[in-house]
Amino acid sequence: MVLALALLVLALAAYRAWQGRARRELIARVERSDHPLSRAEIDRAGRRFRGDRELLGASLLLAGDAKASDAARWNALLLATAVAPGRVDRGRSGSSTGRTVPLPGCGSSI
Repeated sequence: MVLALALLVLALAAYRAWQGRARRELIARVERSDHPLSRAEIDRAGRRFRGDRELLGASLLLAGDAKASDAARWNALLLATAVAPGRVDRGRSGSSTGRTVPLPGCGSSI
């Protein structure tokens, strides 16, 4: 039992390290971008990092950085919108699928 718990803790630590590296790579890519990212790329990042507050904060900081390129700031806004908690899930057509994600800390959803 103790061994299983230790393995679970190690697996969680490895996952968090991998997720952090993936987050840093994505932000670096957005910072260097000279053209808008495709909708597919933004949607993929949204599914992978939905609710990631560190990525959301980094994206919003980059979006407000006057020294960043226009494309980088635009991509940062799109990324922040995609990963924000409480975002309505969209289908391929862009119309709402009717599914909502509850907002953290309150009993409501959008």
